[in-house]
Amino acid sequence: EGTRFTGTDQLDDALAGRFYGVRLPNPPTTMLQELMRNKTGITKETAGKIIKVLPKGVNTRTLLKTASMLAAGAGFGEAIRVGMDGMKDDEVKSALQQAQYLENGVLDEDYATWPL
Repeated sequence: EGTRFTGTDQLDDALAGRFYGVRLPNPPTTMLQELMRNKTGITKETAGKIIKVLPKGVNTRTLLKTASMLAAGAGFGEAIRVGMDGMKDDEVKSALQQAQYLENGVLDEDYATWPL
C-alpha cells in the first residue's frame, strides 16, 4: 500500500468478508465543476481546466486540493504540484505540461522540469 499507510493493520479475512465493494462511476464533468466551484469559489472555466489537465479518473480529493490552492492564489503549476502530492512523478509532469499548453498554447521544456 505504501508509506502513507504505515502503522495500519490489514483487515482479518473474516471481518473483511463482511463488507462489499461497490464500484461507482466517476461523476460527470459538470458535477465535478460545480462541486469545485461551490467548495472553493473558483470559476467553472478554471474547474474545467483542472479536470482537463489532471489524470483521468483522479479522485475528488485531488481535484478539490488543486482547486483550493488556485482559490488561495497559487499559480496553476504550484496548485497541480500540491494537489497531486504523492502521485507518480510522470503523472505530475504530464499534468504540468498540459496545464502549460492550455495557458500558453505551446510547450516549454523548462516548465516540465520544475522541481516536484
